Amino acid sequence: MATGGLYLGGGIAAKLLGPATEAPPAWRGRAIATFLRGLHGTSRLRPLLEAVPVKVMLNTAAPLIGAAHYALRSAAAGRADASGEAERT
Repeated sequence: MATGGLYLGGGIAAKLLGPATEAPPAWRGRAIATFLRGLHGTSRLRPLLEAVPVKVMLNTAAPLIGAAHYALRSAAAGRADASGEAERT
């Protein structure tokens, strides 16, 4: 299990939980608490999940930046396409 962090992306998460939201602070606090309660659950993994940091990505260009990074890395590795297979000659 990856424990380095959970990153939430997309417009809905940023609009509901981001600092520029128009929602009242009390509502925002309840929304965050409800999400974390659902994430942590009541299972025996709760202590592990509570230790995982949760971040909301607010940069709307994050998916494009990630795709560009992958494309550049793939090109540098000599891959012909995004499938991850090496180019055959």
